Parts: sequence; structure tokens; C-alpha cells
Amino acid sequence: MIVVSIEESVQDVVLEGWEDTWVAKARYQGPHLPEPKIDFVYNWVNGSQPELIATMRPYDINSSLNDEEGIWLAVELYAGTFLNRVQILVNAYEKSPTDGSAVGKMGKQSPYWLRGDAHQVQVLSQEEFFGPEERKCLPTFDSLTIENQLYNTKSDTGRLFALSDDMILGKPHSASDLYSPLFGPTLGFKDNTYNTLSPPTEKDAERFGEKPFLIYISWLLNRRFGARKRKGQVHFGHSLSQVVMREAITSFPGPAFRSAAQRFRGETDFQIYSWNIAFHYAVERHREALLYTAGRHAGTRKTPTPGAPRPN
Repeated sequence: MIVVSIEESVQDVVLEGWEDTWVAKARYQGPHLPEPKIDFVYNWVNGSQPELIATMRPYDINSSLNDEEGIWLAVELYAGTFLNRVQILVNAYEKSPTDGSAVGKMGKQSPYWLRGDAHQVQVLSQEEFFGPEERKCLPTFDSLTIENQLYNTKSDTGRLFALSDDMILGKPHSASDLYSPLFGPTLGFKDNTYNTLSPPTEKDAERFGEKPFLIYISWLLNRRFGARKRKGQVHFGHSLSQVVMREAITSFPGPAFRSAAQRFRGETDFQIYSWNIAFHYAVERHREALLYTAGRHAGTRKTPTPGAPRPN
């Protein structure tokens, strides 16, 4: 057996162009594909009460996320190259009638600082993105219920990055940090795992924080895809495909509708946990596709005849 080291095997190879800097220095300087555009969706935001503003102001001023003028520009500054639009989801409210009628018109909350001509920023009330049946249960003040309907938000990209009021970008990003056509969305998981083998109990419903919903989703996914340990997702922005999210949630129509009917968290014991079910559904469907491909390929292989010569 002859052994040739990698150094010897490539000593006469000359790289030219971007391949050289990529192999030698891990810097990519080759051609670039257009960055995919992504919608940034804020599920809920802080209010404008004077007490809240006074409390938060010192932290806003001293934050490292501000630019030199002290203006909060985290998303535009750090994701401006691939930002499609920013959507802010709010509650609707009934305006007082001005014409003497008994019923006022419905309006929606809007940040006082938002200009009317800011076309890249959209304010959507729940009535504008909830489904026709789910809309009958509004208004809701349950973040899980609102998250269950995010696949209905208006979008011309089909991709969204969902954030809450305590989530903000702090460093420059490219679209591939969140999603790329080759590798799909970025999925972040914690170390804690769940594998619910029997129906969740009342004791499970009384657990702290997000645990009841993770236990419940584990039960649903185990029944659909088979039992295995599945991790909880990290608490940060969630990169989602509206198509995949729609399929994931509507694949469980009964639980999804019961979840959408809740106005306050805890009205019933369990709800659909959008982030967790969307992430793991994408993983499981990809696993199914791989198994199908492997099975189909194995089924087309011919069994050699005993004693027949093997092909070279």
C-alpha cells in the first residue's frame, strides 16, 4: 500500500481566483447570489405609557444598540440589506362614534412615533391576519394564540423572522444567518428534551412557563411521526416559512382551532406552541423525504443472480 500525504498530493496544484483565498484564508470573494428578502414581524411591542417611557429611557440612552445620534435603528442598521418590511401586530379597538350612532368603527393601535408614509413598516390588527373562523374569537390577549396565525400575515416573500418586544439585533447580519435557499431556516434549540408517551395530565398543565406547551407538542408530534426526544426551541427570533408553518399547524386542526379560540393564556390546559411545532415539523418532514428517497432507491436496485459475475 502506498501512502501519500495531502501536502504531497497538492503541492503542484495552483489555485487561481476566489478559490485560492477561500481554501487558504477562509475568505469567500467569489460570485454572490441575490440575498433573499425577509419580513421582520414583531408579535407584540411595548406600550407608550409615560411611566414605562420614563423607566426605560435611561437604558435606551446607554444602550450599545444606538447609533451616534442615539436613534434606535437595530433592524434597519443590522439587517437593512435583506429586510423586506417590518410588520407590527397590534390589537384592534372600537372607536367612539362621532355621528351619534350606537356602534363605533373599529380602529387599530398605532405607535405615536410611526410616520404615516412609512411604507416599509406595516401595522396589522388581529382582524387583518387571523383566519375567517379564528377571527370570530377576537379579540385575544394570548401571545400563543396570536403566534398561531402568523402564517396569514401579508407577505410577498413567504419568509418571516418573528420577534417579541425583548428581542433585537445587536450585530450586522446577512440573510444566511436566518435563512438560505440551500440550507433553509436557522433552527435554534435548547438542551432540554421532551418525549411525551402518554396524554398530558393536569399536573403537566401546572408546570412552569412554556413546559406545558412543550409537553403537549411532544405528544402531538409523537403520535404523528413516532416517539423520540425533541428539544425545546431557544428564546430569540424565529425564522419561519409561512407555507411550512401553515402545514404544521393545520395538520392538527382540532388542537389548532381550540388554541386559536383562547383569549387569555391558561383558559384551557394546553395550546399549540407555534415555534416548537413549526421547527420540529420541518425536521420530521425532511426526515420523511430522506426515508422515502432511500426506500425508493433501494427498491430499484436489482438483486444479482447467484453465481453471476459482478460488474466492475
